[in-house]
Amino acid sequence: MEDIHDPLERYKTLYKDSFRKNVEDTMDEIERLSGIDVEANKKICADIDQLKLDVESQNSKSNWLKALRVILIILSVALMALPFYYNKLFPGVGGQYAPLYMGIAVLLGIVLIVYSFTGLSRKIKEADAQLAKLKDELKMMLDIAWQQMSSVNQLFSWDMPTKLIEKTVPNIHFDAFFNQGRLTEIVNDFGYDGFLNGNTSVLFAHSGEVKGNPFVIAKFRRVKMGTKTYTGYKTIHWTTYVRDANGKRRAVRQSQTLSASVTKPCPVYDTFTVLMYANEAAPNLSFTRQPDGLSEEGFFTNMRRKSKRKELEKFSRNLTDDSDYTMMSNQEFEVLFETKDRDNEVEYRLLFTALAQRSIMDLMKDNAEGYGDDFSVMKSKMINVVSPKHFDDFDINTDPARFMDYNFEKVKQNFISFNVEYFRSIYFAFAPLLAIPLYQQTRTRKEIYGEDLMRRSSFWEWESLVNYKGQKQFAHPRSITENILKVDHSSTDAQSNNVKLNVFAHGYSGTKCIHKEQVFGGDGRYHTVNVEWIRYDAVCHMTPIVISENPDVDKDVIREERIRQYDTRSFRRKIHF
Repeated sequence: MEDIHDPLERYKTLYKDSFRKNVEDTMDEIERLSGIDVEANKKICADIDQLKLDVESQNSKSNWLKALRVILIILSVALMALPFYYNKLFPGVGGQYAPLYMGIAVLLGIVLIVYSFTGLSRKIKEADAQLAKLKDELKMMLDIAWQQMSSVNQLFSWDMPTKLIEKTVPNIHFDAFFNQGRLTEIVNDFGYDGFLNGNTSVLFAHSGEVKGNPFVIAKFRRVKMGTKTYTGYKTIHWTTYVRDANGKRRAVRQSQTLSASVTKPCPVYDTFTVLMYANEAAPNLSFTRQPDGLSEEGFFTNMRRKSKRKELEKFSRNLTDDSDYTMMSNQEFEVLFETKDRDNEVEYRLLFTALAQRSIMDLMKDNAEGYGDDFSVMKSKMINVVSPKHFDDFDINTDPARFMDYNFEKVKQNFISFNVEYFRSIYFAFAPLLAIPLYQQTRTRKEIYGEDLMRRSSFWEWESLVNYKGQKQFAHPRSITENILKVDHSSTDAQSNNVKLNVFAHGYSGTKCIHKEQVFGGDGRYHTVNVEWIRYDAVCHMTPIVISENPDVDKDVIREERIRQYDTRSFRRKIHF
């Protein structure tokens, strides 16, 4: 496997087109293996589209007729009631012909109400019957189309996008699942603590290795206590007296809306996705960097860059603090990839060679192929965490259900477009790491873990699985917020490969409270304004589950199992309550 020294150039000249071809070839293979009659599916989908239009049109017609009936009934009632209000509504109108006019109105009202409940109701009934017939026909056609596509939909699996990446970029290898052996490797060999606090839950995790060095792509949900401001209102009225231009005293009615606010604690939830990469290169170095938009072109950006360079030069000359930061000769790189908090200058320069600097700057300046400077980096000894902003806008979950549909052309288009963007998203998350030659030259994977250990799921996988099943199945009955799901290992049955877990759902109940505040009004008096707010109290609910493992299947069987069990989080795990 050839090292990737210029990830941007390699993507443009090789990987981009190669990956798309691999995706299209895979879709062609799915079409061949499924035996789908594409033309027959295309024809029935065209019929379905027309039926959908017919249903929409007929539904509009039915609704219009029903609205017309309501209007006619109201009008008929008004006409039949006209004699009782004629003199008030039309005083002196009609004269001696007024009784005639009222009689005509009553007669017309009777005709309209009779028509509403006879002829018009019959038309509505006929329209509803036609609508029901069209819906039944549409359902039947959809059932046929779904049946046509069943052989296609069953061929999609969780690992297709990652297998396509492996085929395109052999340097990157994905695990079938995030196993305990991989987690143990990251913890024991690279110093990761391996645990997440109780405020964070794993939504999705996918592990693997780059030339023997482990990585994990993971999406998390976390909660922290923030604040929320509640506002209440009260309208007051009072009377004042003034004298007009003639000196007469008159009353003036006045009103004012008073407001009061109160700020109270409130749980705030968010999600974030990171790439964690473990590597023994520069094992004593730690630093952080954040994107700051300085890679963009423009007059004001140039001014900011000049200001930042002067700031770093001054910081580099400062000898009064503990930092050994020394600005490198490539000042542009220092400005764009600012790492003032680096704590080992020697290892930093070994890591960021001239080639690495150039490649990283190319990545930060490119917005055509990649995402530009959208990534933050945190290195803590041998653990590197890349947090690309583009992960926030793209769902990296490879659930095969996202490809399934009754329309083959739609499935094909969706499969190709998703995988192309999936590869782009994953690749440019790795790109800042691939740009560093030393990370690819350091290959330290040790084959020290037993096969059984490597085959068992990690607790990251367990949390990912229960989150995939959904929060509602585990939440406390009084919880009104999102939930942070945590798992606790109870026991393992070696014979049945069943893992007993306790799922703890941490959420918050809500109690309505009233805050009373005195507000001075324009009437010269204080008034009590009620502000309704929610008091959040932590609640937790425990649910015991059993996850059945299937560790003895080979990769071919794994694929077939995924086809049959695509509704579960993974091919090798089933959850039981």
